[in-house]
Amino acid sequence: MPFLVDTIAPHSYNCFLFHQMVGQWYYAATREGHWWNWWRYRKAMYWFSPQPCPVEWYEYFYVVGLTVAFSALMNNTAQPLMSVLMEFFNVLIFGENELEVDMEEALLEAIEDMTGFAPEMDWGLDQCGLSSVGLPLLAARLSKAFSTKTAPLNITTASLSHARTVQDLVGVVEEIRQKSDEEGI
Repeated sequence: MPFLVDTIAPHSYNCFLFHQMVGQWYYAATREGHWWNWWRYRKAMYWFSPQPCPVEWYEYFYVVGLTVAFSALMNNTAQPLMSVLMEFFNVLIFGENELEVDMEEALLEAIEDMTGFAPEMDWGLDQCGLSSVGLPLLAARLSKAFSTKTAPLNITTASLSHARTVQDLVGVVEEIRQKSDEEGI
């Protein structure tokens, strides 16, 4: 399962965002420039495509593979670039901040920002809206929140997946931080 958790899961949200666009690009590239435009069809709901991209059944696997590859490209290029730019502007505007972060408070704040409601420490992850789809985003967010320039902290989805409650998440993150401090990782 590490392949699914560490390699495929971080692409789930980008695949959701980019599947329509990648499907349209694939259609245009394989149909001599003919552009399948789903915007020309009447839609009952404007945030969903009313019809699937008209490709053969076996091309579905190509489109999914291309969508995951495009997601990997976005995760490896655009996301780090935007993080660096945001950090630069944050330092430029607010100055450097290397203060110790309260783990419980930061975790509760991160979950509230992601889900829209304030969780309690004894809530299960499902109650917080952090099922398997939310954990990769939370892991990336916590890594960024608890890392400093002198002591980066690598929190993975795999390490968070063992937690059952918000309190368990705090314990996992504290354990990772303590191990990082001891080993100098």
